[in-house]
Amino acid sequence: MKVLYDWCIKSEDFDQLELTKVKVMVSFFLFAAFLCLSLVPLTGVINSDFPLLLVAFIFIALLFLFKWTQSIDLVSNLFIGVVFFSTAQLSFSTGGLYSEDAHFLWSVCIIGFVIGNIQSGIVWTSGVLVWYVYLYFLSKNTFWNEKFLAARNNFPPEYYFIVCLIAAALCIGLVLILLKQNKYLVNKLNQRNGNLEEAYKELEEKSNQLKLAYEELNISNEKLEHYAHRVSHDLKEPLRTIISFNGIIAREISKKGANDEKLDKYLDFVQTASTKMNEQISDILNFAKINSQDAAYVETDVNVIVDKVLLLLNKQLKDTRAIIEKGKHPTLFLQPGNIAQIFQNLISNAVKFKHADRPLRVYISSYENHTHWFFSVKDNGIGIPQDKQASIFNEFVKLNADKEGQGIGLATCLQITQHYGGEMKVHSHFGEGSEFVFSLAKANVQAQQTKASNLKSSV
Repeated sequence: MKVLYDWCIKSEDFDQLELTKVKVMVSFFLFAAFLCLSLVPLTGVINSDFPLLLVAFIFIALLFLFKWTQSIDLVSNLFIGVVFFSTAQLSFSTGGLYSEDAHFLWSVCIIGFVIGNIQSGIVWTSGVLVWYVYLYFLSKNTFWNEKFLAARNNFPPEYYFIVCLIAAALCIGLVLILLKQNKYLVNKLNQRNGNLEEAYKELEEKSNQLKLAYEELNISNEKLEHYAHRVSHDLKEPLRTIISFNGIIAREISKKGANDEKLDKYLDFVQTASTKMNEQISDILNFAKINSQDAAYVETDVNVIVDKVLLLLNKQLKDTRAIIEKGKHPTLFLQPGNIAQIFQNLISNAVKFKHADRPLRVYISSYENHTHWFFSVKDNGIGIPQDKQASIFNEFVKLNADKEGQGIGLATCLQITQHYGGEMKVHSHFGEGSEFVFSLAKANVQAQQTKASNLKSSV
């Protein structure tokens, strides 16, 4: 049946109610055609009173007519007309008002309401009433009454006429109920449409506000990044001067042979503080540039990224005799520099916070679920106290003041993962080691890949 429905329905403009009507109408066509064809052996192929084979072909032709016109009103009323005139002819030839076939005329009314509309139901109900009145007056004629009674002897015609009036009243009542229900549903629908229109306008207004706020935020971020570049340049210039002149002073003192340990110590303090401040400025600038779109998204083999980071940290790893274990990693559409920065920070932290009583072991792995890629860097270092784990991703937070660094590395890693629609978490037991897990949203990665593919195809 589904194949037949799909064959008949070509238009995509039908709503759910109209689709239901079409399915019921097609089912009626098939049932009526099958019924007529099944009765042909009993009545003969050609029957002067009621040509069933012709009626069956008419029902099948209506299927093709609907496929061609896609008009529910036209085809449904033609179908109801065929049923009406066929049943009326049968009732006339099998006893008129006394015929059981005459009672099947009320199916026309029901069909009119089901596959047609309210107007169709009223018109065909009126037609049935007119036909019953006609049969009643014929039954008052002696000639026709005798002919009808010869075909079907039963109660007097007044009985059947009263039955007709009761059936008519029931149909009219059904019409009134349907009309009232239809009016109620239309009012409710209009009310909901009004509410939806108001909600849509409000949503559209909020969307415009968000769009404006997003544009303002982008402008603000661009200004902030530009400001960070300017401040970085302005601060680094005097620092370079201090570092340069500090070196000149140290060399001049050395040339003159004036070995003053206290002065040398002060000069070392200046050199160390200046270098540290220069690194802090560089870290702040890198942190501010994380969300910049300047870096290109390219197809990136994460295995290659990890190998390059390990090569960069080769000296530190050799000095600590670290044992590195690597899993298999995917190839994704990323900004390679950002991902390399995460692995470099996490692995260098593992080296920095190694346990003094055991060799350092670092295991780098990855896995996925249906929404994210996950990457893990696990070590057996000194671990992180439970009460400190919530704050390590904040900017300028250092758990060990005697260790190198500015306390901005993990904050940078978190910012990068959030840029990819992910997050970063730590699982650690103090004295046993730590595991840092960061995620990248697949939707974010795939969107960038699609964007790059579209840009490439347009070029």
